[in-house]
Amino acid sequence: MKAEKDDLVHHVNDVPPIPTILLLGFQQMMICLSMLLVVPFLVSDMVCPGDKETEIRYISGSCLIAVLVMPLFGFTGIIGFLSKFIGPITIVPIISLLTISAVPDVEQKMSLHWMSSVEFLILVVFIVLLEHWEMPLPAFSFSEKRFHVIRKKVLSQFPYIIGIGIGWFICFILTVTNAIPINSSARTDQNSSIETLRSTPWFHIPIPGQYGTPTINVSLLCGFIASSFVAMIESIGDYNLCAQLSKQGRIPESNLNRGFVVEGIGCMLSSSFGIGTGITTYAENIAIMSVTKVASRITMQVAGVFLLVAGIFSKFSAVLAMIPEPVVGGVLAIGICMVNGVMLRNLLTVDLRLSRNLTIMGISIIMGLTVALHFENNPLKSGNQTVDNVFGTLLTIRMLIGGIIAFTLDNITPGATREQRGFRRFDESGDDDTLVENNGYALPSFMNRFFLKYRWLTYIPLVPSRDEIMDIEEKRMEIKYKL
Repeated sequence: MKAEKDDLVHHVNDVPPIPTILLLGFQQMMICLSMLLVVPFLVSDMVCPGDKETEIRYISGSCLIAVLVMPLFGFTGIIGFLSKFIGPITIVPIISLLTISAVPDVEQKMSLHWMSSVEFLILVVFIVLLEHWEMPLPAFSFSEKRFHVIRKKVLSQFPYIIGIGIGWFICFILTVTNAIPINSSARTDQNSSIETLRSTPWFHIPIPGQYGTPTINVSLLCGFIASSFVAMIESIGDYNLCAQLSKQGRIPESNLNRGFVVEGIGCMLSSSFGIGTGITTYAENIAIMSVTKVASRITMQVAGVFLLVAGIFSKFSAVLAMIPEPVVGGVLAIGICMVNGVMLRNLLTVDLRLSRNLTIMGISIIMGLTVALHFENNPLKSGNQTVDNVFGTLLTIRMLIGGIIAFTLDNITPGATREQRGFRRFDESGDDDTLVENNGYALPSFMNRFFLKYRWLTYIPLVPSRDEIMDIEEKRMEIKYKL
């Protein structure tokens, strides 16, 4: 298959100028926040009706134990093995059901105020209509000692930062002119937001178990375990999508294994802090790569630093929490739309001329919605409360039902080769120097030398094989001698 055109502005290992890194990192953080700001409201709706500390302890304890499957599958190499059987025909229905499940939350946020629609349209204009427009900007040339005009694709590089800034400014204008009611969610002078900013301490260090000792609930535990499996399948799709957008080759099993170990550790930390949910890959952050054409790893590292700063320096996070909810709603809506659109990229390698493939995906999506809706409206009544709670929870998880159907049918139904099912190896042809220079999977040379010195380590599923390490180091040596 012909290799895709490389249109990236910055590749995985590239280091852009510091101002660009900071802006792109901040933008990635803001994309995360579009969903992170929704999570507290979803959790509070579940825990507030009763004893909130008891509910949070149940959620934290059950999630903490359930997510152990992630590092377990990573350390043992099981997830790397299973990834050979999880293809686009399984991944696409799961992500489709994920975005469909998010529609009520999007509608709830968008219905708060018409400003959500304005913010949504602003982002659509920037991301779709003005993607290739080069904005004229003034610049000063020190060599020529004069000002001149340069053109940059600013709107496609920083659509979220500019879009949120414009939306926030419009809300400010509407507030100072009293064009919207006092109790409007679009106002920037809400007493709750200002009071939160005033009362929030400058520093806050999260403490594990701050709501008490985590407790386990069997039905919640089973639900979280099922969600963990769904999250792992979704993450495999996200990893492959990220590899495609960043022009990387096939993901080595050792990289997949390491990824899930880190995801599992992150979920365990999240659970122990009483956040009420685990963490997983954010498809929104991957989707923006298709717009900005930036795959630089350091931008995500900077985004992580910004998130840590926001978590520790409470005043900073309080300022971000002051973003009007309608603006957050518009950002959330465009993020879900982009995830759903970019998700279809997985189908590039699937033979859609085969009715087998189309039928499997259609059955998975429709039955995933139907079965879950049925058991939401008709709860199980077996006579055993524990059984009803456990299976009642599992049978209402759309992504689990659809994922199981898609995975099973795709792997047992004949009539298609692996290539027709979408298990295409990425085109790895090209200049070896370029491949090594832009290889985002390769470990640093000092780590490779350490693993070669202690070869028994290369048998651990988290570590590349000896042949993989030797191959990358030989190519690096060739480049060095050429220079």
